[in-house]
Amino acid sequence: MNLIKWIRKNERKLMAIFVIVIMIAFVGGYALTQILSRIGGGNRAVATYQDGEKITQMEMRVAQSELDLLRMLNMNAFMYQPSQRGELNAQLLGQLLFPNSEYAANLNSQLAQRAASTPTIKLEDVNEFFKQAGANPTINWILLKEEARNAGFIITNEEAGQILDAIISSMTQGRVSSAQILNSVMEQQRLTEDQILKVFADLWSVMLYGETICSTQNVTLGQVRSGIGFENETVSAEYVEFSADDYTDMVVDPSDEELQEQFDTYKEFRQGKYTEANPYGFGYMLPARVQLGYIYLQLDEIEDIIEKPTAEELTEYYQTNTHEFTTEEPVNPDEPEGEKVQKVKDFAEVRGQIRNRIIRQRKNSRADMIINEAIEMADEGLIGVDLQEASVEELKESAVNYEQIAQNLTEKHGVKVYAGKTGYLSAEDLASDQNIGRMRLEAAGTAGTELMKAVFAVEELGVTELGQYEADAPRMWENLGALRGFDSRAIVRVIDAKQEQVPESLDTSYDVTGVKPGSDAREVFSVQDQVVEDVKTLKALEIAKSKADALIERIASEGWEQVLAETDEEDGDNEQVSTEEFTEQRRLSLMQEYSIESAMEAMPGRVDYIKNFASQGRKADLFYESSDVETPAAVEFAPEKAWYVVKEIDIKHATTKQLAEQKGRRAMAAAQMSAQSVMLLHYLPDNIRARTDFEWETDDEEAAEESAEQDAEAADDKTETE
Repeated sequence: MNLIKWIRKNERKLMAIFVIVIMIAFVGGYALTQILSRIGGGNRAVATYQDGEKITQMEMRVAQSELDLLRMLNMNAFMYQPSQRGELNAQLLGQLLFPNSEYAANLNSQLAQRAASTPTIKLEDVNEFFKQAGANPTINWILLKEEARNAGFIITNEEAGQILDAIISSMTQGRVSSAQILNSVMEQQRLTEDQILKVFADLWSVMLYGETICSTQNVTLGQVRSGIGFENETVSAEYVEFSADDYTDMVVDPSDEELQEQFDTYKEFRQGKYTEANPYGFGYMLPARVQLGYIYLQLDEIEDIIEKPTAEELTEYYQTNTHEFTTEEPVNPDEPEGEKVQKVKDFAEVRGQIRNRIIRQRKNSRADMIINEAIEMADEGLIGVDLQEASVEELKESAVNYEQIAQNLTEKHGVKVYAGKTGYLSAEDLASDQNIGRMRLEAAGTAGTELMKAVFAVEELGVTELGQYEADAPRMWENLGALRGFDSRAIVRVIDAKQEQVPESLDTSYDVTGVKPGSDAREVFSVQDQVVEDVKTLKALEIAKSKADALIERIASEGWEQVLAETDEEDGDNEQVSTEEFTEQRRLSLMQEYSIESAMEAMPGRVDYIKNFASQGRKADLFYESSDVETPAAVEFAPEKAWYVVKEIDIKHATTKQLAEQKGRRAMAAAQMSAQSVMLLHYLPDNIRARTDFEWETDDEEAAEESAEQDAEAADDKTETE
């Protein structure tokens, strides 16, 4: 049949079809995907859940459109903000529905630190969540929506509108209304307000269900009162300290028998772990240790080889970057708090600052160039080597000599490049190293990884576990870098590792030298030296006790005022003493006591701070327990190896006003703390799929996901064609 005749004959039918297509195209966006979901190959099932209910590819397309719609409402930004309602609940859900590596890395780091300081969150749960959270947001959305709906968590469009209005107003500080956002989305997507609010209502239902199901523990009024009472209770004391450290030079060296007995008693204890059986925290267990090879470069030594900025370069920098040199001055000098005006500082005033800045930039640039060249030279030996499959011996044989690299770079660039080996460093030793202790491994898409954490993650130790957004666990002899410090650059590799172990004998010793560029001096740790020090401390503690008892006798006969006014007597029998004040400190809670050890292991760089915090809390416990004794009284503070003569103890308890003001906040905080660990498990994708009986249609999940992606692309092509 002639085509023209056929078209004329069917003109009315063709016009009707054309109008329908135009109407569909006009509706567009979200509605179009719903129409397409009922036609074509999009109805092919890719997965099942809940007693065989099917998920088709086009249902996944609709789910993706809904997530895109929520992004247009700025819900992804809302859920990333920790100050918003729901906090951890919203943040975890946000990572499931709107994966973002930058926010995920920050949240991962925050939760890892929280896990180190509280037993309600486990580090392994944190790491497992972020390993799974970035994949299949559409599947997560479909399953979570259905789970909340089946549990009866349904938000009406009217309620959803009120919640959305409050969120938008809060996020924009009232500058934008929800009506403006809704109108914009309605215009772009050709949707009604009810359609948009329905999708938002589903999101809020999922959030509300998650918050409810995870808050399984009822917080009683007794718990609230106890918590407020403990938080607001403070301990103060005035006392005289007699520390064993002040009397160790008065004791004789211990005998071999005394040393052996001390060693045998505490050789299986970790140093600094205080228990009833070990109140002084003695311990000679050797910690896990690593030995590092390193190449190290100091920026100060580079200044001599860089070109200094000329007068023209200083002027050019000033003219190009005047915004960096502005200051505010009052319009009226007589009114310094009045209206201000911005003024650019004179060139002469900032000339030195500009010069230092340019020199700093050039030093950094040259240092980066040299250390990157060092990395290239070091990696040449590993070309063609499978880092994951090669044995440690193969990696060691392939490793390029660091000393030779350093020598070559020194000769080439005219600046000293150092190379060497450390001793066997514990995590605490490495974290406190002045040259590389604070360096981090930086990589694109990660939050960076502390060097200490990275090197102790080698398979031979496994002391630390690296998260999803941190560097991969290194192999022995693998080059790690570039490491950047404020005034240095480095690359390192783990060349040996030793697990925690009981020392074989008193004679055990090992090298603990850190990175010391330009120095041949070595430091050695000796178990026997430590045991000698501890035995002498115990003997000195007996002297401290006798001094405390003598002071109490003097006070009984002379009174506090007279004793404190006396100076040292010539015969030395009576020492001049002065009191110390311990002011309004809090005791350690059971949770804090529980978490101190794990916090020191997770954050060795802050060990001194944690130890001081723990010491203050334990001292508060001591004075609290001694508050009923008649003063003056001598009390022993075993963790600090000291005796105190207590003059006065004052305990301040929580007030009725504090209870009334804080009970709401305390109840909420207690509920949130108990829910945190449950939330990580509730939102773990594997658990979501298990709860909903989710299964891919094929045995191979990767094949199913790839098929789903291909169908999605086909649906997009079909949409564009129509």
